[in-house]
Amino acid sequence: MGLDLPASFWDGIARAWTVPLLVPTIPKSSHASFVEVKGRLASSINVRAIEQNRFVIKPIGLNNRVDWCRDFEPLLCVYDEKRQAFRANSVASDEQKAALRVPAFIQDEEIPVCCEKPMYFVGQIDDNRICAEPPPEFKYWWHDAASFYVFTCSVCMECKAVGQQF
Repeated sequence: MGLDLPASFWDGIARAWTVPLLVPTIPKSSHASFVEVKGRLASSINVRAIEQNRFVIKPIGLNNRVDWCRDFEPLLCVYDEKRQAFRANSVASDEQKAALRVPAFIQDEEIPVCCEKPMYFVGQIDDNRICAEPPPEFKYWWHDAASFYVFTCSVCMECKAVGQQF
């Protein structure tokens, strides 16, 4: 079931702002027609994802042409080598998004870039798992809901964290 595509192909996908996406008019149907749109890769491209041929992509430009998903809703997809596009199967569950390393941003998507590539999502820390009390010398502190997203570069192994709050 794994894909036999060169590393340069996956590197190009990781660098792309959008990818070709086929969304069936009926989810999980092999006989449905497809709506062709662009999509934004939401999950990390790694060895396991390629071997399992499982990715999470957010469609752009559906404009209500299908009734089972919406624009920017994370979809569980496979890469279809014959059609040279990702093909959506269903809406991605929370478990699938976690397994495929999709950050649960509380604000806009904010993926840092290093070595001219989007960094690889490692994991996130939510405010219910960190110290909520500010140090005495701080003038400002995280309020309401806060999450910290950790990324690493697949080229130089640099690490970066992004913090977001409501």
